[in-house]
Amino acid sequence: MRISESFARGSIFYVLYAVFFAALAILLLLFPKAELHLWLNQFHTPFLDSFFFYATQLGDGLFVIIIAITLLFFRYRYALGILVTFAVSGIIAQLIKHLSDLPRPVKYFEGIAELHLIEGVKMLTSHSFPSGHSASAFALCLSLAIILKKRVWQLAMFLAAITIAYSRVYLSQHFLVDIWAGSAIGTLVAAVYWQYEQKIQWNWIDKSVLNK
Repeated sequence: MRISESFARGSIFYVLYAVFFAALAILLLLFPKAELHLWLNQFHTPFLDSFFFYATQLGDGLFVIIIAITLLFFRYRYALGILVTFAVSGIIAQLIKHLSDLPRPVKYFEGIAELHLIEGVKMLTSHSFPSGHSASAFALCLSLAIILKKRVWQLAMFLAAITIAYSRVYLSQHFLVDIWAGSAIGTLVAAVYWQYEQKIQWNWIDKSVLNK
């Protein structure tokens, strides 16, 4: 796959992400993160509580591993790509988390404002920036968009990525700026990996089904 082809296979995802990234950047420049969080936190329903409770789990490592194992039955290189982008984006996010060590919403608003929280969700208090779930979600979904390449799948993967990322804000596990930064990490890692993945010689490991 040439670099231009790699971009073409994920072009819809890239374009939509550029709009998403710019829109969030403008919001974050115009409004403080606390004000944005309190405004977003007021929009909740029992249905959304349940929906985002389960949606956020799609950003967990276990789900990524399940996807990678599934891809082993199609192409080993795709499974490896999913695992590598997940691991690298996760490591970067964790390093920044521990360097910044910023409080999460429940800690930040403690004694200041009462947040809408969902029963059964274990609330974390530290290492807010950036969102590791968002980094994992965007790395995974961009990788799948490139692998599946059809426009409808690229759109579906982008919607899945922002849904998982926003679930972290809805659950008050992160601020909007956290998912913005996490999404950038995941997208950048996946973009770089798949652009240069072509240079690896895969003949010894590749069993193709998807591209027949």
